[in-house]
Amino acid sequence: MVVSQSILKNHLKYEDGSLYWIDFSIRPNAKKSALGNVLPNGYVCMKFFKKTMYVHRLVFLYHHGYMPNFVDHINGCKTDNRIENLRDVTRCQNMMNVKKTSKNTSGYKGVSFNKKTNKWVAQIKLNKQHFYLGLFESAEKAYEEYSRVAIEYHGEYANLG
Repeated sequence: MVVSQSILKNHLKYEDGSLYWIDFSIRPNAKKSALGNVLPNGYVCMKFFKKTMYVHRLVFLYHHGYMPNFVDHINGCKTDNRIENLRDVTRCQNMMNVKKTSKNTSGYKGVSFNKKTNKWVAQIKLNKQHFYLGLFESAEKAYEEYSRVAIEYHGEYANLG
């Protein structure tokens, strides 16, 4: 079964970023609280017609009537499924809005330390290509350059943290 906006609205209601059952015919014993569970990847998912689906994608479909290839959480919070926090994006735009990884040791997105030169390196990814932005005496200076370029090229999708 293909899930459509009308099917969603017949069975679920939306309130402030959460979905709730309104039709209990498909799940008579379902709970009346917000639907979904937080997965290890940080996203909220739920079962709908025996299919596991991400709540943020269902919320987007519920409001806009179509399912985009990628739905971005504007504020970067994977559990914040309010419609005003969701937008239709390309894969590249979605990747621009990624936070720094847990493996980051510099404390700044786009910044790493080069042991050979004993300096900080700033780099950024644009259109699937990595670009070297220079060597800097401090991590803060490298981050300033990364931030400047990210805002210039990533625009509204830039995530500096």
